[in-house]
Amino acid sequence: MAHIGEAATERANVALLFDYEAIWATQIQPQGRDYRPLELVLALYTAARRLGLTVNVIHPSAKLDSYMLILCPLSLFWSQELSIRIKASGASCVLGPRTGSKTDDFQIPLNLAPGNAQDLIPLVVSQVESFRPGHVEKAGPYQVTRWLEHCETALVPLAQTVAGHGIWYQYGLIHYLACWPDDLLLETVLSCCCDTQSIPVVALPSGLRLRQRGNLMLAINYEMCTLDLGHILEGASSFDYVIGGPDMPAAGVAVWRLK
Repeated sequence: MAHIGEAATERANVALLFDYEAIWATQIQPQGRDYRPLELVLALYTAARRLGLTVNVIHPSAKLDSYMLILCPLSLFWSQELSIRIKASGASCVLGPRTGSKTDDFQIPLNLAPGNAQDLIPLVVSQVESFRPGHVEKAGPYQVTRWLEHCETALVPLAQTVAGHGIWYQYGLIHYLACWPDDLLLETVLSCCCDTQSIPVVALPSGLRLRQRGNLMLAINYEMCTLDLGHILEGASSFDYVIGGPDMPAAGVAVWRLK
């Protein structure tokens, strides 16, 4: 801490909306033996961190105006006011399955899912499937498990199952995932959003995580082997190491100051 000094606590580029009521609702009505809502939230968060992104976890009522990418892995309860704030933010947004599928009094919206989020993307979820554990649907390079939604829309899906059911739709800055996504699909969608917003990404090995605090970047090696940080950050903007260096030992930490 003496080497680092005081670190700023400014907002990250990426926000993940976390709603306890949505977690409770899907725990009450999982509609599938292995539909575990926290796993879906963690999968999207982990995919973002694998790309070297710094993520703030916030409540849906928090301010959104400074974020460039907003992740909504589990937003069953969706208000028109939230759609307005997301539009005003100018951020790219990823909507997970079951978005807007419940009203505040726990009913199915009259206009069906994604309910009020239809203000952001023109599609209607007309039918859902809850897969038995172990069942896999192929969708090009992606694999769909646990959950699949049948969508009615004029949008052409960016990915679809062999049977022709769309699993990834885009409308402007809004991306909708109509399935339980695998890691490859999540990373592909996030990379697309980051490219749109000119957010730099870094393909990190499984055990390395980065976190930015102001002009400081922190790297933590969770692997039980040495990682070549210099190779990973090759081509990055100039910086000076404050703690550690390019060779990160197992459970090692490195901190550098961006110029």
